[in-house]
Amino acid sequence: MNKTIFSTSGLRGIVNQDLYPELIAEISAGFGTLVGGGKVAVGRDCRTSGEMLFAAVVSGLLSAGCEVINLGICPTPTVLLNVKQLGFAGGIVITASHNPEDWNGLKFVSKEGTFLNEDELKEFKGLLKKRNFKRANWSEIKIVKDEPEAITNHIKTVLRSDYFKDIPVKKFVVGIDTCNGAAGVVVNSLLQSLGLTPVHFFYNTEKPGYFPRKPEPTAENLTNFANFVKEKHLDFGIAFDPDGDRVSFVDETGFALGEEATICLALLFILKRKVGPVVVNLSTTMAVFDIANRFSAPVFTTKVGESAVVTKMKEVNAIIGGEGNGGVILPEINFTRDGITATAILIHLLSDREKPLSEIRREIPRYYIQKTTLPYQSKTWANKKIALKKAFGLARFDAADGLKVIGKDYWVHIRPSNTEPVLRIIAETNTPESTTNLIAKVKEILKPNT
Repeated sequence: MNKTIFSTSGLRGIVNQDLYPELIAEISAGFGTLVGGGKVAVGRDCRTSGEMLFAAVVSGLLSAGCEVINLGICPTPTVLLNVKQLGFAGGIVITASHNPEDWNGLKFVSKEGTFLNEDELKEFKGLLKKRNFKRANWSEIKIVKDEPEAITNHIKTVLRSDYFKDIPVKKFVVGIDTCNGAAGVVVNSLLQSLGLTPVHFFYNTEKPGYFPRKPEPTAENLTNFANFVKEKHLDFGIAFDPDGDRVSFVDETGFALGEEATICLALLFILKRKVGPVVVNLSTTMAVFDIANRFSAPVFTTKVGESAVVTKMKEVNAIIGGEGNGGVILPEINFTRDGITATAILIHLLSDREKPLSEIRREIPRYYIQKTTLPYQSKTWANKKIALKKAFGLARFDAADGLKVIGKDYWVHIRPSNTEPVLRIIAETNTPESTTNLIAKVKEILKPNT
């Protein structure tokens, strides 16, 4: 597994280059051993390699004596919700989330309906290293069963939330861009259940298993979709990543709000109804702190990664959490980033306020965030951190995850990615020019010869 990436975000690699069916079957047998047999839910996104890896996952789990519950193609949060709700021993999601089509991977779900935390991952890796897997007798090998109600369970759970009670939903006409991914059927059903009209946006290059745009739902990746929302005079647009855990929005004027706005919109809705702790990762916009301060809600930060956010949310009994990548975690519904829950929040926010999204988005403090990457060189990273501290001598530093430099009116976070072999650089300031200059300064310091 030396070329794959294995973290609390799961296992990822390039299919049939780093990630082989044989490897997947072995790791799945290890996971079946870890959870002690029992029922294990398996869902997947729409990648062309998904069916091949599904067969490998099933083989590994069955060999360890598990009963496989096939959820089919569905969003990642659908799998986690059903694991917890139906009392399964665990779950596996076959996805590489926002990585390109030639990548795939596995996300591992505990019986609590959360991804494995750092301690659980350490135990899992130790088990895989020893390869002392449970193997079922031939007469104990179970059959695969389908769970046709998985998506329905997800939608019903979302719509039963007390947060949405007594809010009459407006009959919006809504644009949808699923990036040819797993969220399509679920969001369609959600909107129809609420009496809304979904209008799907299809790209000219769209075909099964391929992403017609760059998969992350950032504003710059949604230009065509934003134009579609404006030209069709839609009330707003919803754009997902391929596995449906992240979402961002486009207003009726064709303005793409960007993925950082998703958690901010969720806070505007949730904190009005219930004030309590908020948890976000270190790379999330400063606007979260401003909005939370309006409601006197405390904000806690963690290293990047859903598992870290969820762990902290449990520790402080947070009412909402998330990440600045379009991920919203509302524990009352689902203890994971859930694009379907975030969509329902926006619909009820717009219905309750009786204002268009173009007006509500102006309640989000305006900062300018930029995100970029560089090749990650682990051998020189320690020295680069020292150089960064020297260059930003008057700033505060947070080394919980890479290095975050925090100034009076800016921050920049530099960290090795959990999902790709790159160094991520995210910066935010009050103006586009100063953010660009901040990124350039960091890149200069990180040059190999400096």
